[in-house]
Amino acid sequence: MKSAAMKAAWYEQVFEATSNAMFIYTLDGKLVDVNPAACALHGYTREQMLGMAPADFIAPESIHVFDAFREALANGREYRGEAQGLRADGGRFDVEVYGVGIRLGDELFACSSLTDITERVQLRRELAEAVRMDALGRLAGGIAHDFNNMLSVIMCNADLGRTADDPRDVARSFDEILEAAERARQLTTQLLSFSRNRAIRRGRVDLDDVARAVLPLIETLLPDTITLTSQVRSGPHFVDGEASPLEQIIVNLVLNARDALPSGGHIRLETRARVLDATSHAELPPGPYVELIVEDDGIGMDAATRSRIFEPFFTTKQSQGTGLGLASAYGIVRQYGGGIVVYSELGRGTTFRVFFPLSTDQVERVDTAPALDVDHGQTALSGMTVLVVDDEQLVGQVVVRAAKQFGATAMCTTVEAAPALLDRTGAGLLIINVLMPGQSGIELYEALLETHPELRVLYLSGYSADHLSRGGLLDPDIEVLSKPFSTAELISAIARAGATKRTT
Repeated sequence: MKSAAMKAAWYEQVFEATSNAMFIYTLDGKLVDVNPAACALHGYTREQMLGMAPADFIAPESIHVFDAFREALANGREYRGEAQGLRADGGRFDVEVYGVGIRLGDELFACSSLTDITERVQLRRELAEAVRMDALGRLAGGIAHDFNNMLSVIMCNADLGRTADDPRDVARSFDEILEAAERARQLTTQLLSFSRNRAIRRGRVDLDDVARAVLPLIETLLPDTITLTSQVRSGPHFVDGEASPLEQIIVNLVLNARDALPSGGHIRLETRARVLDATSHAELPPGPYVELIVEDDGIGMDAATRSRIFEPFFTTKQSQGTGLGLASAYGIVRQYGGGIVVYSELGRGTTFRVFFPLSTDQVERVDTAPALDVDHGQTALSGMTVLVVDDEQLVGQVVVRAAKQFGATAMCTTVEAAPALLDRTGAGLLIINVLMPGQSGIELYEALLETHPELRVLYLSGYSADHLSRGGLLDPDIEVLSKPFSTAELISAIARAGATKRTT
């Protein structure tokens, strides 16, 4: 039997000799002892460190590590995490933190070990950047391919329609132009969802209602060889957001399941409430969630495929898919503050589990305003005088034509000529592009307000209104029409902007 004194001497030698930085604290954060490795890591003497607080060794954005460490000790658990450390000269470095509680006599202390992982973190960042750049390269190639296809359809049909003698051929060309343009818009919508730049209006929507509403559409997309079972709960299971992106997620996941069943099979769709704890999901905080489950008994995926399914333009469907369905679904889910878990094995099917934070706010449901009926609204803008300014002349011209067709007096002008034309016409609404070379649309509108305080505005932009307001460019209450837009969307936006009262 070794004496207690001998054991203590051995432990002290280990503490002093280990290459890991070691710290012993009281539970209220007072530093009791450090080893030479800790002094070398931070650049202080032992005497200096014993008079310092934990916040002196850790970067401000990592100070939460100590709170998590204390919480783990209070619950009898060890702690592992990463943080940024501070050196005496102000330098920073990445550390892995391991902490446990140790009892000395009747008192409990916190013992932590810090390992410098700066090189490991740098390699991890470089790998992540390489993966991102690789995905970006595939993204650019996919965009060019798909848009070139759509532009070819538009250009050829424009030529054919212009030279056709039969009105039916002209109508067919226009129909195919509109179809190609709509496909292009869907592509940009998916891309913006993937990049999390698409605006989602905050409201309160029941995921159960969304699932029930989209079921008839889903059933028409499935062949007779595939059966669909839905287990949509009576809920309600409210999510903060709007219905359209949720519908897109459900449809994309079901279509993915359909494609995994080339010889037929079964798909199960389920919604339910779920409470996650700290071990349920690596990226989501504990709390109440709404879970969406889409499960199939199809061909399944191997680990290599499973690791890439959310990459843009990655597809196993050869020429049948764009590879954006799951990528855009992932982007939307992350924008909602949720997460996706995928279980799959070759020959044993695939299960997608999607988690959305359960809404606890008393927020009104989001209702989508009905689109203007362009066939029965030819006087919708009657009596309005509209001034259009856009650095892209073709956009300005088509806005003027549409406004005139629906009863407005409209004219297109330049930034330089706008003030004089406004004085001459007394236009009540300015339609202007937000970002233009030289003077921006925002700057021009604010300048015109000085002499025309009742002038209202409709901004046009290739960015979403949410993106512009988050960037501080626009007040979130200002009317913004995001490009691309249809005639119905344009006329509806003009009517709304024209009816808005200017407030000072």
